[in-house]
Amino acid sequence: MKRTLTSGDLSDVRFFAGRDFGSAQNFSAHRFVLSSRNDVFRTMFYGSLPENCDKPVDIPDVHPDAFANMLSFVYADTVDGSVLTMYCIHHHELRR
Repeated sequence: MKRTLTSGDLSDVRFFAGRDFGSAQNFSAHRFVLSSRNDVFRTMFYGSLPENCDKPVDIPDVHPDAFANMLSFVYADTVDGSVLTMYCIHHHELRR
């Protein structure tokens, strides 16, 4: 699954994370993978008011490194344990 994330093959959603930190970065991901691993993403993409995936989902208050680590956790159950990553997971309620 990690290779699927890093390659970006067949990705159908983009995120723009870290604007508030002045070091924003784009990320490609897969709605199905995110939704299958997390209820917040399931609601975000398949709920009654789904996110428009034609443009990047803006996440200004999460550092890009933390967001990358969160995606790594979702796709492959790996994380570096940084405080920024734990903030991202807790703040946005991204739990398994």
